[in-house]
Amino acid sequence: MQLSLRTEMARSAEFVHSLVQKALAHLHAEERSFIERHIIFSLAERKEAADESLSQAATFAEQGLRIDWERSTAQEFHVYNTACRTYKPTAGYGFARKGLVALLSIDPDQSSSQYRNYNRQRDGAIVEVAKVSDDQPLVVRLRTQVTVPFRANLLYRLDNMDTAEVQTKRMMECMKVLGKDPQCSKLLPDPQLCQMLLLPPEEP
Repeated sequence: MQLSLRTEMARSAEFVHSLVQKALAHLHAEERSFIERHIIFSLAERKEAADESLSQAATFAEQGLRIDWERSTAQEFHVYNTACRTYKPTAGYGFARKGLVALLSIDPDQSSSQYRNYNRQRDGAIVEVAKVSDDQPLVVRLRTQVTVPFRANLLYRLDNMDTAEVQTKRMMECMKVLGKDPQCSKLLPDPQLCQMLLLPPEEP
């Protein structure tokens, strides 16, 4: 399951509810309720982290990047910043770490009238670093679509984002266990602990 980081939580909650009811119909109602509640919580945490990252004016960023359009596809971009069309971090490892989430956006010339109203947080695309190799471009995969289309002969920038991906993945792994995935049958906690976990939250 993958939901866009720009999806509104109301729509995400509707999707999760429908998914749980259809895919986990074999579970008891209290088990489905528990799983649905915690999946929505983890997605809300991820959404909040992403929105907070997008709202920050100062994050680690690399500018002056280009896209190798001949090697790129509709969902993956090959990004480089050297004359040899390779990616070289400007500080530390930069973005050369698989799984990193970043905002890829146009880095327009200040004198450009075409992009005068361009807003990278709004118009850029959230991407995930999919492949990192020495002396090769950085391969990033789209996690959201762009509002303003990317074009050839433009400069681009990457801004680091914190999206609470680690916490979300851990939560999803727990949900697989509690959802009684056959591959996780040996990881189930004590039945009494499961019963306690499935108790509905107290009403205020």
